[in-house]
Amino acid sequence: MEEDLANYKRNMKRGETAYWLRVRTNASWASIASDSGFTTGRGTMSAAKAYAKNHNLAWPLKRYTKGAAIYKARRVGMTWMAISIRYKQTIEQIQSCAYKYAVRHDYAWPPKEVNNEQG
Repeated sequence: MEEDLANYKRNMKRGETAYWLRVRTNASWASIASDSGFTTGRGTMSAAKAYAKNHNLAWPLKRYTKGAAIYKARRVGMTWMAISIRYKQTIEQIQSCAYKYAVRHDYAWPPKEVNNEQG
């Protein structure tokens, strides 16, 4: 029984990590799996879904365009360098993509950082 509780807590923590990585980066579940200690993308998604349901968070998560995902990632605190590494592009290319997204949707530039942004 105690071991079951320990496994539940461990999986919930990994589910939390997976959920917020998906919110922040919009990365694939397979990519998040390697970052959060899961074996498969499907297992990662299941744990994130359980975390979301247990904490009354949005599910399913919205998919974003690349520009929207970059803009959002910057708003929740990711550095331009971290975002450029994730997308395997230069900082200038990442900033250009986010800038075009901001102009197209009449959003502030540069993106202002916010705390606990969801959805």
